[in-house]
Amino acid sequence: MNFELKLITFFQIAFSFLIYLFLIFYPDSDFTRSNNMQYLMAFRGLIFLYFSALSPVLLSYKSSSIIPFPINEECIKTLEMALLMPTSANYFYEYLETLCNSERSKDALVYFGLYADIRGYLRMVEEKADQETLKQSAKQIVRDYMGEGR
Repeated sequence: MNFELKLITFFQIAFSFLIYLFLIFYPDSDFTRSNNMQYLMAFRGLIFLYFSALSPVLLSYKSSSIIPFPINEECIKTLEMALLMPTSANYFYEYLETLCNSERSKDALVYFGLYADIRGYLRMVEEKADQETLKQSAKQIVRDYMGEGR
């Protein structure tokens, strides 16, 4: 049973017990004769309303940690667009790091790093960095990923 159903069942039983307790054991009390039990039933209804309707609506406005990227068929089909956004790139890296337990997972992390470094290099090209910086960056990428022992 989910939490909401358990809570409503508990309050239904508790309030019904209180109402019948007053009706059976204290039928002549002022509380019973003046129909104040209707306030108790109205309060029970408000509790039901809060836990079954208001609480879920308020929880729906809680911010999500996942920021969706633009829903566009062309964007979804390309890995490029997904990995340009920091949130999706982080989730993809965590997927590669934790869910891939085979020997290939180590290669996948290297490929991810290579992809990130190449994107950084391409960004420097787009920003028209000087030739010496581009050469140093390209040599560093080659050393890191194609050097001996790689």
